Amino acid sequence: MTIYGDYWWVQWRPGGLYWAQRAAGDDNPSREGECPDWESLPAPPGARLALSVPGDGVRIHTVSVPTRPRRRFLAALPFALEDQLFLPQETYHFVPLSQAADRSSTPVAVVERDRMTRWVKEVEQRGWRLEMLIPEYLSIPEPEPGAWLLDGTATPLLLRFPETAGGAALNSGIESQPPGALLLALEQAPQLPRRLEVRVRGQEQRERVGDWQSRLGDFDIELEQLEADLSRPAWLARQPLPARSCNLLTGSYKPGKERLLQARRFIPATGLAAALIVVLAAQWLLENARIRAEHERLTQAIEATYREAFPDAGNLVEPRHQMEQRLIAMGRPPGDRDQAQTDVLAWLERLAPFTGAGTNLRLRAFSFDDRRIVLELSLPDFEALEDLQKQLAESMRVNVENVELRDGRVHSRIHLERQA
Repeated sequence: MTIYGDYWWVQWRPGGLYWAQRAAGDDNPSREGECPDWESLPAPPGARLALSVPGDGVRIHTVSVPTRPRRRFLAALPFALEDQLFLPQETYHFVPLSQAADRSSTPVAVVERDRMTRWVKEVEQRGWRLEMLIPEYLSIPEPEPGAWLLDGTATPLLLRFPETAGGAALNSGIESQPPGALLLALEQAPQLPRRLEVRVRGQEQRERVGDWQSRLGDFDIELEQLEADLSRPAWLARQPLPARSCNLLTGSYKPGKERLLQARRFIPATGLAAALIVVLAAQWLLENARIRAEHERLTQAIEATYREAFPDAGNLVEPRHQMEQRLIAMGRPPGDRDQAQTDVLAWLERLAPFTGAGTNLRLRAFSFDDRRIVLELSLPDFEALEDLQKQLAESMRVNVENVELRDGRVHSRIHLERQA
């Protein structure tokens, strides 16, 4: 099973908790440690947990019941196991450990509902999200086919079978003889393993386990000892998560049933998002009001400019469009007269060489009445006026009037008309 993103692997032991913070796809914890109780667990609110619980609270039985259809198979499990249960069947939670349809028998984990409720409640009431719950012996990696793996580094001993067939917690330690529960499991096994791998730690355990060989020889089982360099909790914290089918969180305990717990994780982010939306909405309203005020100011300025340019204008509907049409109309005189001779823009283009940059002539004002253009000019002296008159007379009729000397410059009004 894969848990996406960071999560906390927690082993619940009688003496406290062992925890390891892990990232998805990385078996090595980024940090790990021990704490005496749940209040001391350093996981932040909303953290996702994979919880390993004591194996003696979860027993695995094998049933031979058709697995299809699925609903009927689950309904038949309590009755198939009725003879092996100590309490009424409704007090237990049943979890098939294999989803394969072609199996002749299916391992089923059985745990009391009171235990499940307590385990789940311990996590959820503190604001964490429980993603996986497994007995500690299922945290041991599956051994190769034909082998059983026994971890003897701590009590109880943990036994793991291959191919998700489950395991067991044996309430005994390493002695000079194999545990009775192990021998009983071998006698009841439908198929004996070829090899028993025992994880030991220290010279004393190695010597005791070595004495098992004679007893295991009766079953024709090879004994192999694995030297442990880590304690059981640290070793389990570095193992990949077991298959999804090993997760005891099924049925009414399936993650996602409690929507309130999941929603609680998003409350801070939702509050920040709502505050951000309020701020953005306020900024948008202020910006919209500023744009409206600017638009109103520009509209009034356009209207004022239009009325200043065309005092005879009547009703204003669209000042920009009306001004554009009036300017176009000024360049289109009635009749069949040549537009190039009457267009005010054409007149200004023809006068540009005489009034442009580099000349000492200043154009103070001009007017146009479809027939002629009147210029009010300021020149440095009378000679400049006479030269300008001669230049203009080459291409148009020129009539000079109101010539006077004022402030050291010659001021004059010149009427220009098209030559015949």
